[in-house]
Amino acid sequence: MIIPQITKIEAITVNLPFVTPFSISSYTWTCKEALLIKISAGELSGWGECVADPDPFYSPETTVSCHHIIKEFILPVLKPGMSFSEFEKEMKHIRGNMMAKAAVENALLDLMAKIEGVPLYKMFGFEPKKIMSGISIGIKGSIDELLVAVQDAIDKKYHRVKMKIKKGRISSGWKLFGTVTRHFN
Repeated sequence: MIIPQITKIEAITVNLPFVTPFSISSYTWTCKEALLIKISAGELSGWGECVADPDPFYSPETTVSCHHIIKEFILPVLKPGMSFSEFEKEMKHIRGNMMAKAAVENALLDLMAKIEGVPLYKMFGFEPKKIMSGISIGIKGSIDELLVAVQDAIDKKYHRVKMKIKKGRISSGWKLFGTVTRHFN
């Protein structure tokens, strides 16, 4: 797979509000901020999503840090005519930043598949198949709320249900286990 002549690269930040807040043990979000990368070659465009959050509470990569790494370090090694594997090799000297790298790689692969006129699975030699989907349920205010959310996920036939927890609590104000206080001298 050869990287085409790229005519435009865009970084677009979008904010998608959640229907209900999503809580983990360290933070609560009310929306998903996503960094999208759009790489165009003429009339065709490929898209990649950077899955980093806007803050470093879950992962050290953020939408802002990924934007910086993409602009200053990843895009300068991207050259038309190089193979995709050469591009990956050039990126190896950029430590970490896997979310930033994946956003650009996914946009490039999407673009290359569109140029070839085939779906991504076919470009990689696979057959089409259903992809099972799971759901992550944030920390809830009570066991009853949690059970309702789990039942709703089961009713919607999610393949996997993941529940966020916090040591000693399902959410602030509702204790699942007793609290242990330690004193340091």
